[in-house]
Amino acid sequence: MKSFEVLRRVFKQVGCKNIPGELKLSLSLIHQWARGTVRNPLEVVARMSDFPGGQALLDWLCQRKGGFFVRNPSLKVWRAMTLLKATAVVVGHFCKFQSHLAQADERGRIEPAAAEQLRADWEELKSEVESFVVACERGAFRYLVLFALVLPWLALEPELAAG
Repeated sequence: MKSFEVLRRVFKQVGCKNIPGELKLSLSLIHQWARGTVRNPLEVVARMSDFPGGQALLDWLCQRKGGFFVRNPSLKVWRAMTLLKATAVVVGHFCKFQSHLAQADERGRIEPAAAEQLRADWEELKSEVESFVVACERGAFRYLVLFALVLPWLALEPELAAG
């Protein structure tokens, strides 16, 4: 779906005439956004999110609406690992978060700078776990698991392995 189509849907629900007053913009500009004849705010934010550090824009928007941004995972990373190795990677990220939490809580109070680091670690951990779960759902480990199940069976039946 194109950005102007998304805006058109929102404008249809809210009513184009209600938006200019709320945003202090002209009705003409709102109509241009809805037709896709000028660059709209969605396109600007999407482009800015491509800049170094631009992920913060998406994170902020998602947090403002009560959620968080998770990139679609690259299955290539997971396909190169066994399920056991991938699980160890996820657990490693959790351990990193837990270690930073323990260090931050030495005095029974978490300072603002430490809280900021914990938030960054937590966001990274959530993304990693979501990526891992999606990889599992998409069968990234299917062939490795199948191989692990068949290999012992072939070892027990040497004549089947031979041919």
